[in-house]
Amino acid sequence: MTSARDRYGDDDPGAQILASVIAFRGWALAHPVEFGLIFANTAVAEAAQTAETAETAETADLADPTATSSRSCSSGSWPCAPSAR
Repeated sequence: MTSARDRYGDDDPGAQILASVIAFRGWALAHPVEFGLIFANTAVAEAAQTAETAETAETADLADPTATSSRSCSSGSWPCAPSAR
């Protein structure tokens, strides 16, 4: 980014900033993992992990309707084994 900025003189700070931003974007696109490590949003990552965990639990319930789950069969929610209702 420094070399991109230095291509423009000190009399044109707008061009220096624009060159730096373009260089940074190029780096970010070329290095997505590193960019994610620096600028990761932990709230988004935690929400995605929670959603994945819930989906996995739901898939397990569908595979075995007699399995104990966090949902109550007494409420008539599906899937529950017919004898559990």
